[in-house]
Amino acid sequence: MVRSDMQNAVQVLGRLRKASGAALNDGEIDLEGANLQRFDLTDLDLQHTSLFKAQLQGTTLTNTNLCGAQLIGSQFVGASLANAKVNAETSLGKANFMGATIQLTDLSSCNIELEQLRNAFGDASVTLPEDIMPSDPRWPSRWSTENLNLYDFILQSRDVQATKAKAPTNPPKTPSSPPPHIQA
Repeated sequence: MVRSDMQNAVQVLGRLRKASGAALNDGEIDLEGANLQRFDLTDLDLQHTSLFKAQLQGTTLTNTNLCGAQLIGSQFVGASLANAKVNAETSLGKANFMGATIQLTDLSSCNIELEQLRNAFGDASVTLPEDIMPSDPRWPSRWSTENLNLYDFILQSRDVQATKAKAPTNPPKTPSSPPPHIQA
């Protein structure tokens, strides 16, 4: 259940720079460990915000400015990042993107490991670190190698999530060889 009072407070903070014209310093907006699950953070300016270990599960981050934000250890599980702004000062180390969807976002300069993105879904509109292109064998296997329209993006991301949900978490082990017969 979305807590509207908290969501409204975060939205006010995210519009503070534009409304006041104030230049906020790093960390002046401190949402460290905040539970922002399923919030709509569309069009907010959260640059240089401390979101260390924030709970962002199911959150919508469309057109959100996260340049310089501290997001280390944050939970983006099931979050939607579309046209989000990040830069080399954005810290995403150890952030969890399991089941997140990413589109129209340039991740090439931010602090993120490719391994963090393997369980997310994206398409060719995303620019990955290390100049990884859709034709590169390192391109995440669950990601589309095409630049998808919104309708196809939603359909394919749902298909990927459904496939992942059906995949066994502990596949059965195959016996390596039969045990040696013990003679008396």
